[in-house]
Amino acid sequence: MMAEEREYFSRCTPVWGPERTQKVREAAVAVAGTGGLGCTVAEILVRSGIGRIVLIDKGRVDIPDLNRQILYSMDDVGKIKVEAAAGKLREISTFTEVVPVVREIDVSGDVAVLLRDMKCAVVVDCLDNFPGRFALEAGVPEGVSLVHGGVERDYGQITTVVRGKTPTLTELYSDTASSAPGVSVTPPVVVTAGGIMAQEVLNVLWGTPSLQGRLLIVEFSDFSFFYIPLQ
Repeated sequence: MMAEEREYFSRCTPVWGPERTQKVREAAVAVAGTGGLGCTVAEILVRSGIGRIVLIDKGRVDIPDLNRQILYSMDDVGKIKVEAAAGKLREISTFTEVVPVVREIDVSGDVAVLLRDMKCAVVVDCLDNFPGRFALEAGVPEGVSLVHGGVERDYGQITTVVRGKTPTLTELYSDTASSAPGVSVTPPVVVTAGGIMAQEVLNVLWGTPSLQGRLLIVEFSDFSFFYIPLQ
């Protein structure tokens, strides 16, 4: 690392150690969806020193997004989300390559080609609808972990899916035909769940996933956190 780079990460390195810090610096991660969860995950990963981050979304910033999507401001309303987010992330750190991809994740199969070409070590599901999540999961390359998160009202849930080792999202949510964007949700649970997802991405990169094979529920109504084993 150059002197400025070492200084930037000087508070993290004593906690993680040089080996883990270097693994983060060399890794590429794809974040699917740059809404509330995606903004939080992306910002934390960039501040943590991720080597490359790929942002995938087709949406534009709307006023209702601003109360919880922390990379955007009033000046961004109407802008393409991944482009606005990429600009903010580049201002935060010059040590991460930020790749914005304007693309909708659907059953067309394009996502599989994209994820394969990007060679990302982890894919993060920050989407807000199940058809998109299922399409994303189907496109994740063999052996690559998918960190999934979802939020609604004042609770969130996070798990890590690995094909052949854990239940798939399709299996977990087989009774869920669809979910419409625009669900009610509060800023604290979005940022908290996104922070946990970002930490789990780091755990996966270090080979110590905490949520593989279990679902973490974050309940803000009474500040309870509990796990559901997944079989």
